[in-house]
Amino acid sequence: MKILRSMLITSMVVSAAAFADLQALDDSQMSAATGEGLGFALEDFVLDTEGAELSVTGIQSSAGEEIDIKWTSLYVMGEGSEEGSIRTPGQIGSYLHPYVIRSLRGSGGLDPNDPLYNEKYGQINNELALLELAADEYQSDVQNSATFATFSYYQGCVWGQPGCDDLATVGSNGVAVQAITNEIDALNSSRAQIVDTYSLALGALENQMNSYYLSEIVPREATVAQEQTEYDAEVVELGQRLTTAFDAYEAFMAIRPQADCEFGDNCTGLNGSACPVIGGGACRDARTAYNDSYDSYEEQQSVRQDAYNDLIEARKDLAAANNDSDSFGPAGSYIEAVNNVEEFKVLCGLDSSDFGSCDGGLITRKGETKDGIESVSIALASGVERRDGLDVGASFEFAVNSVNPDGSTSPRTDYIDINMKGLFIDGTAFRLWSAPDEQGDDELNAEIRLNLFIKELDISVCDPSVCDNDPVAKEASTLNLDNMFVSLNLGYGEIQPMRLSATSDGNFEFELTKLRPGDDVDTSSQEDMQAFYDDYYENSPKSFISISDVRIGNSPDASLGSITVDGLRAQYLKVTSRDL
Repeated sequence: MKILRSMLITSMVVSAAAFADLQALDDSQMSAATGEGLGFALEDFVLDTEGAELSVTGIQSSAGEEIDIKWTSLYVMGEGSEEGSIRTPGQIGSYLHPYVIRSLRGSGGLDPNDPLYNEKYGQINNELALLELAADEYQSDVQNSATFATFSYYQGCVWGQPGCDDLATVGSNGVAVQAITNEIDALNSSRAQIVDTYSLALGALENQMNSYYLSEIVPREATVAQEQTEYDAEVVELGQRLTTAFDAYEAFMAIRPQADCEFGDNCTGLNGSACPVIGGGACRDARTAYNDSYDSYEEQQSVRQDAYNDLIEARKDLAAANNDSDSFGPAGSYIEAVNNVEEFKVLCGLDSSDFGSCDGGLITRKGETKDGIESVSIALASGVERRDGLDVGASFEFAVNSVNPDGSTSPRTDYIDINMKGLFIDGTAFRLWSAPDEQGDDELNAEIRLNLFIKELDISVCDPSVCDNDPVAKEASTLNLDNMFVSLNLGYGEIQPMRLSATSDGNFEFELTKLRPGDDVDTSSQEDMQAFYDDYYENSPKSFISISDVRIGNSPDASLGSITVDGLRAQYLKVTSRDL
């Protein structure tokens, strides 16, 4: 490891004079400090293994073969290092935006007007202390990687990269602004179509829907459920009779193997199933048992078919009630109203009480996204520059024995080379605290807020001895991800914490728990639980993934398109390591 200039570590005390000159503290002063934790920044940072290798042994394949892993290179440098070939100093944090390690208290239970209240910790009780490890944060939309990555996605390219620096494409009406505006216009158009469909207010429409549901839908759903139960019972009975008939046939054939009678036939003397006149009583009894049981099976087929027909008719009746636009009072059918109301609340928020209000939901969130995009676009047009990130890369070799078709093995070496260009993690935070579990034992709980923005991620699997001298071969074996942004949010205070623990056999266990309503929520009350879930879905952090371009190689036809996952939230997740 080489640090070209210096590594700066300082204890930071936030006060009215937070921007005064930084001064070194002696041991006595350090021990008396009651500050907000430890803040640090690495200036002009370069890490380069310079050809050193790290070997990992003791790992076996599923066939029990030893796998030798060599970590052949690692570098962390400033952006523009050309995959570590140019020793470019990088910045990890700064004086005004340091990485921090600090202990603090939750804000749950505090009045939002309390000066100690912080919304970020509002779901963690004020009686709990937590440890936070956090990367730097930026209020400027240009420097905030989450906002800048979203701007780049709508812009169609990462600003500052080759071919993406034309000032004519940014500003108050730039490409990205127009793209998000068109998206919001489409959402508002969908909302307007829903509003124009009904002459009733939203509350009155929902009352009509509830009344129709109770009088017309619920009885038909009960009928479908009853018919489904009866049909399922007849299917089970049919299977049992089929098994009985086949067992009886097997018993008969064991006594009379020369009988020319297939399963499903009526076995008689006319088709070669005659039994001996003398001493053939058991044969005749077995034949009769088979014939009777198969007749019973065929009768049950008819009964099962009747039950199926009744079920289909009940389902048709239910579907007709759902789609009957004549019986349902408001415009359209009941099911159309359900879909329209659900879509309206997605667009305008779960708290929407009237078609005229739209203070939440997707339209509001997209409007906030547009504000950030406009801010970035205008700033770039005004000459504001985006800070540089880091270049990070690592290479590995895996020596394995591959199994040939004839069962023999032969040695093989696999390679993976990972290069991240323009890496940012600002806004990332890990929060840890201890709390009792269901049995009263202490457990480690956590929240993860991971923001990962990479301008370009390249993953190559080509042999360096070949690809280092053959750019075409290297491109053909390289997966390129451009403008990749991952915002992973796991855990929501004490309502849905992550549980970090170890099993009795020494394996690590990671669990995103089920939702836990607070003590102030009456879980027996439908209204309280509905309000709890509405608040959770409205305010709990969601996860996002966007990749502007996925391609293999750099040819014009190599692109596989873009990827967007918007508003992802995990209800429950459990991961346990295993001893291989």
